[in-house]
Amino acid sequence: MKHLLAILFLFQIHLSVAQKTLYVSAENGLIVRSGPNKNANRIGKINYAEEIISFQNTNRFLEIIDDGLVIKGEWYQVSANEESGNVIEGYVFSGFLTSKEPKKKINIKFEKFSIQFDHIALLDSEKTLSNIQKDTVKLNCDVAGSLENKKIKILSTSFKKIEIYQRFQNSITVMNEGPHCDLVNWKHYDSHWEKIPFIKNNNVFKTVEYSTIDKNQFIPIDIEELKNAVEEHCGAYWSKLITNLKNATEYPFGVSTNKMFIKIVITDKKDSVSEKIIEFTIPMGC
Repeated sequence: MKHLLAILFLFQIHLSVAQKTLYVSAENGLIVRSGPNKNANRIGKINYAEEIISFQNTNRFLEIIDDGLVIKGEWYQVSANEESGNVIEGYVFSGFLTSKEPKKKINIKFEKFSIQFDHIALLDSEKTLSNIQKDTVKLNCDVAGSLENKKIKILSTSFKKIEIYQRFQNSITVMNEGPHCDLVNWKHYDSHWEKIPFIKNNNVFKTVEYSTIDKNQFIPIDIEELKNAVEEHCGAYWSKLITNLKNATEYPFGVSTNKMFIKIVITDKKDSVSEKIIEFTIPMGC
């Protein structure tokens, strides 16, 4: 009877631990080993933000230094989905696990490489992103989505050189205290391609963040031509709102960024150069 109570007690402890949901917080993924120590064989890897299906404490503790920070944790025996999608069982360091679900990264697949972005709020489905893309990819951001200030990683080592450039496009919008009509099929301001920096220590590129001045830039336009464009693209209701305006800087006219672009320039080992373009459509607002 005592043995039965002990077994039940241990079983309840295991359940209480396993019911806590954990996620991988290591951006490069978390190594899975065959035993609870750093010298055990590496048997797989769990991707960043992947959920741990189940885990059990080992009471074997570890302290490491990562990028100057001391990280303390324990070896957990876990079950999770590894990079291939298969379930893997082994041991991981708990210092790179978190109970708060991280924002998942965006992976875009091309034929010979993949590009990984920090989380961007997109309207496109995971099924769309799982496809192998051609030379140009068109994606749609949610209202909270932005390409700015994001880390980008190229998942390949088979190229001689990779450079990444960024630019944006502004369009005119007509506003009315909430609703708006966007002239996305008329004239635009297109910025120059700007080379984004590569952060060698982290092996990532970092996208540019635009200022309010950047987002308000536009080309010189004739006010009468603009009014005709509003009538053609938006209709009589919106045309009436701007009848008496003398220039394009007056309310309810406004300028807003409607697209951002990434250009990946690849030089292979035979010095052949190719380009890939990723176009992000940004919702325009008031």
